Amino acid sequence: MDVIFGATLSPPGKYKFKSIEAASETNLKLETSTHFTVYTLTTRESGKRPMCDTWTFMVDSEEECAACLSLLRYAINPQPTGKDTNVLIFVNPVSGKRKSVKMFETIVKPILEIGYTPYTLKITESQGYAGDFVKTQDLSMYTSIVSVSGDGLLHEVLNGLLARPDWPSLRNIALGVVPTGTGNGLAKTLDCIWPEQAAVAIVRAQSRPIDIMSATMA
Repeated sequence: MDVIFGATLSPPGKYKFKSIEAASETNLKLETSTHFTVYTLTTRESGKRPMCDTWTFMVDSEEECAACLSLLRYAINPQPTGKDTNVLIFVNPVSGKRKSVKMFETIVKPILEIGYTPYTLKITESQGYAGDFVKTQDLSMYTSIVSVSGDGLLHEVLNGLLARPDWPSLRNIALGVVPTGTGNGLAKTLDCIWPEQAAVAIVRAQSRPIDIMSATMA
């Protein structure tokens, strides 16, 4: 199944790109054009890595092109709450095989930029950094908090949030994980095991409630 996650202007005559990163570097610099590119993520069978693809179209005028982009971006993320998206992202540089920063730069960042999703990036400097940040800082400007890591960093973020005296007022902030760790148990539970899938879900503001604990009475 193909999922649309972005639409940008594109230069005339350029219909395919080698990667999403290459497309974002070229297309996001344009201010006007009669061509636009639609970006899709295609899921594949048997747990294979999803494929990002581009589809470029030509219209009659720059005005028509701008109108098409506006409609496409609204369809991708209509923001029904009316609150502007602002994602707080923590990247753990030492999780998994120490490739989290590279995965963010080459996969997550281009998808967010193509999807016109504003974010604030924090590289964790030490154990407890993310937990202390969300426990003590003003989070009212963020619509979601995402960890680019394994499960541990997201647990740290959750514990930091629950340690705040005002945590009930923050229950509408969605939490997410871009799996770059070794086990990635939560991502597997959510059936979102690839960084591309997670990044597209962030762009489309897709969230769902999950239980964070269960108790069995003997």
